[in-house]
This record gives sequence, C-alpha cells and structure tokens, in this order.
Amino acid sequence: MILIIVFVGGCAQTDPRLKKSGAFEKGFMYSDVSFKQYIEETRNTIASKRVFFDERQKEKEIKANSPFEYVPTQKNAVKQIMVFF
Repeated sequence: MILIIVFVGGCAQTDPRLKKSGAFEKGFMYSDVSFKQYIEETRNTIASKRVFFDERQKEKEIKANSPFEYVPTQKNAVKQIMVFF
C-alpha cells in the first residue's frame, strides 16, 4: 500500500519543461506590426520562454523555430509569405 502511495505521489510532480510559459496569456496581436517586428518579437519570445536542452545549440534552435522570409532572386518575381502553425 505504501509503495502505491509513493509511486502516485512521485507521478504528481510536473516536469519543469511541461509548465505553462505564459507566452500566450496576453495574446499575440500582430496585425499592426511589420513582418520584421513580428520576426523579432517571436525570436525574443522563443529565447525567453523555451527550455533549451543544450545551451550551445540555443541560437540554432531559435533560428529553426522562428519565422523567416524568402526573398525572390528575380526582380519581377512575386513575394509569398509562408506561415506555419
């Protein structure tokens, strides 16, 4: 019986990686900012709220999880914005 209580009590602890970051509590309203501002704010949010497993890879993880823009190489090419959720 004691073994069951200890086991259940040990499962009740929350892994710090699974706690709410609070990043979405105020909401993201980017309709009035430029795309460059959106990228910068998103990078800052990722850097401040994400749990990094390896600090040496921090910048690589931020870059991999941040929005970016493809710029056409041809002068008359049409710009497209790709958004992934």
